[in-house]
Amino acid sequence: MFNLNDIIDIAVRIEQNAEKVYTKAAKGASDPLLCSMFASLASDEIEHWKWFEALRVQAGPTGISPSLEEMGKTMLQDIVGDRAFSITETDLTKIENIKTLLDVAIELENDTIIFYEMIAGFVTDENTANGLNKIIDEESRHVRQLVESYTKR
Repeated sequence: MFNLNDIIDIAVRIEQNAEKVYTKAAKGASDPLLCSMFASLASDEIEHWKWFEALRVQAGPTGISPSLEEMGKTMLQDIVGDRAFSITETDLTKIENIKTLLDVAIELENDTIIFYEMIAGFVTDENTANGLNKIIDEESRHVRQLVESYTKR
């Protein structure tokens, strides 16, 4: 039902939404260290959506009928909309320390992994499944980086 391009579209949207939230938080943070960390997280999200776009180029055309492709794309876009998952539920301007910020960022990454794992249940095409696994691996790598940053604090 879903093809890799649909999933990449959603992955890019999720990353762009998170980048906007982090950028806004960076502008509103009063603590210079938090401001820097928000800016760094925003930069990471930009790198992620660029990585996902590169994955699209590697994957090539889907070979799926245009009507099925449009249906899958519409369904995924309706699910995600402008959300950045758990991050939209947190007022980042109220965060007072790096550990709390990292907790929120880790929760966001874990939410996206759960979302992609849920989508995987609807994927029947091997190419799409492999691409989706790469996306999950990339998000998991980001969680590991954030956890590593957390343990250094």
